[in-house]
Amino acid sequence: MPEQVFILSIREDIRLNLQNKSLCAIKDSHLNQIINTWIQDIKEGYRDSTLTLQLPLLIEAGIDQINEQGNQENPTIFNPDLSDIEPVFGMLPPLNFS
Repeated sequence: MPEQVFILSIREDIRLNLQNKSLCAIKDSHLNQIINTWIQDIKEGYRDSTLTLQLPLLIEAGIDQINEQGNQENPTIFNPDLSDIEPVFGMLPPLNFS
């Protein structure tokens, strides 16, 4: 009865150990898939299990939870002084098309 061994506290210990060793985020669905594979293999008498998963890195999994504490103020907006700017001959195309 291997399913009786994998109680909630043991599942969380397994998740933490696997995350620490792999540096990958292991979600509930991944953990369930791992444990269900183990249970099935144990019932069939296997001592080893092979399982391939695409796991996100721990650093990528928590990127949405980052709270940036940098400067949040908008810069002061000012109107530039354009009084000294004049067009230079040859810089603008002629406006008469005849």
